[in-house]
Amino acid sequence: MSSTSPMVESRAAYSMFDGIFESTLRDFLADRAGAVDWIRTQVMTLLPGLCAPGESTPR
Repeated sequence: MSSTSPMVESRAAYSMFDGIFESTLRDFLADRAGAVDWIRTQVMTLLPGLCAPGESTPR
């Protein structure tokens, strides 16, 4: 069981990740250095921020 709960609706989370992906894809296709490292950092930063500690649920 997860100990976190979403802080935003799935549509909002999708939009955030989609924007990061689109930006990275443009940079990657334009052969800009660091695109892959940038998306990795953004996702690793954003993901924990989208979840809040969850309340214990009795089993």
